[in-house]
Amino acid sequence: MNQVYSISDEKNFIWFRQLFSRLANEPILAAFCSQGFCDPRAESPFIPPLVDWLLAWEPIEELSPSLAQGMAGFAPMPDDQLWVGHFCYEAGFSRWQHKLPMLNGKAGYFFRPAHALYSLHGQLHYVGAGLPWLETWIQLGGADDIPVEFTPQKPVLAQWKFNKSGYLKRAASLLRLMDLGEIYEVNFCNKLQLNLPLDTNWPAFWLTWTARQPMPFSAFLRTPQETVVSVSPERFACFRDGQWFSQPMKGTAPRAEEAKEDAAAAFHLQENAKERSENIMIVDLVRHDLSQIAQQGSVKLKHLCQTVPFPGVHQMISTLVANSKPHLAWHEVLAAMFPMGSMTGAPKLRAMQCIAEAEEEPRGAFSGSAGYWIPGLGGDFNVLIRSLLVNPEEGARLWVGSALTRKCDPEQEWEELGWKTASLREWLKWTEDES
Repeated sequence: MNQVYSISDEKNFIWFRQLFSRLANEPILAAFCSQGFCDPRAESPFIPPLVDWLLAWEPIEELSPSLAQGMAGFAPMPDDQLWVGHFCYEAGFSRWQHKLPMLNGKAGYFFRPAHALYSLHGQLHYVGAGLPWLETWIQLGGADDIPVEFTPQKPVLAQWKFNKSGYLKRAASLLRLMDLGEIYEVNFCNKLQLNLPLDTNWPAFWLTWTARQPMPFSAFLRTPQETVVSVSPERFACFRDGQWFSQPMKGTAPRAEEAKEDAAAAFHLQENAKERSENIMIVDLVRHDLSQIAQQGSVKLKHLCQTVPFPGVHQMISTLVANSKPHLAWHEVLAAMFPMGSMTGAPKLRAMQCIAEAEEEPRGAFSGSAGYWIPGLGGDFNVLIRSLLVNPEEGARLWVGSALTRKCDPEQEWEELGWKTASLREWLKWTEDES
């Protein structure tokens, strides 16, 4: 059953917050929301998410393959069914099992929901067997917007896996590999452990975080393995209007409060040779990835190194587009491109090997991808950055990274980790343990 209701612009995201709050106790829950994000600059390359928001719950079919199975373990997810979930970063290792570390654990989690709601072009779409309470709720005009605010109940302590000296030591080792010509760029990440209680109200946490830091690819996932709380600004891949888009994001600069200073920061990022080289290297890598799934001659560069303002930071984005080979299912396209080049480096396989050695532990859901496939419409899949991962065994973790190239200054890369966590640090008022 697919039912469609009218929804006003004024109530669109109010209804999302209300419905998400109503479903917050569902044991399996997926939520995606653009937060109404838009870039006011007319010339921007920003392509809005496929839908304004989506909610899905109550699985009727689940896929959670082992890491040994990798991306292949998610087949089949037919194009005529709605699917939601996430892939872990290491799900892409299975293609190179003889050259990358063998790991235990899951490759991610996708499910086909009994119920899904999504908003698009002023219409609320329901997919499922029918919900009497939803009919009544809509007939009554929904509900008023009730502010949800999460406030930490005790001081939050944050501890980096690698302190500054440890980070710089590993960055120097990676730069030596560049001197030897083994890699040209590598995405090196560090992990923050936060002592947030496991019984934190994570739905309220996510709603508050997204209100403070609205991002176009925000996602909340409660799965049997863990809870993923994300305010991601980056798209991995999107299928719409018969084409696949990929938008690698490389190049970061902090925002300034004064408009003139902020415009100058954006200009300096746009003209920064080091940041542009980072982006262009990954564009070349993504172009190669797309060529594996594309019809001959269909891979095109739509935008190169365009600076887009986000809350807290300016980001440099490029856009590539391709027509996929007709026999490929959507999850096969993603598998061929996974993991995304912006979170690995170049050349991809050697960069992944270097990452595994330098970071010393699996990333899991971080720098993987969360998203959805909607029959007849397409799919949209983010990059799981700016994301908190929570499970009983490992607690609450926040990974942060940046791209290292031969032109980079490791001290500035360490500072970049601070830019990317500044908004969350200010909100939670955490104290960093620098031991």
